[in-house]
Amino acid sequence: MRKQIVAQNNITQGIITNVYSCWWFTINTKPVRTHSLDGAVFPDIISFEYNVGDISYSGKKFIGINKIGLKKGDKISVYYDKSKPKRWALKI
Repeated sequence: MRKQIVAQNNITQGIITNVYSCWWFTINTKPVRTHSLDGAVFPDIISFEYNVGDISYSGKKFIGINKIGLKKGDKISVYYDKSKPKRWALKI
């Protein structure tokens, strides 16, 4: 999270446009595995869009395995830099 952007407190609503799993990045949750996917968890990457004024911006964010339940169409809070709205930060 970019703390400087969040500290400016410029916030807008964003919409998640896509959620997909990182199949190439495996997190093992069991100390002993019986096969390659035993205890494997895959984190997600979300794509989102947000508007500042009349201009639409987009971004992508890696979401860890503890943030379960985000899906396409969900609303999220997006913090943006007032001088450069294409710079953003999420507080998820």
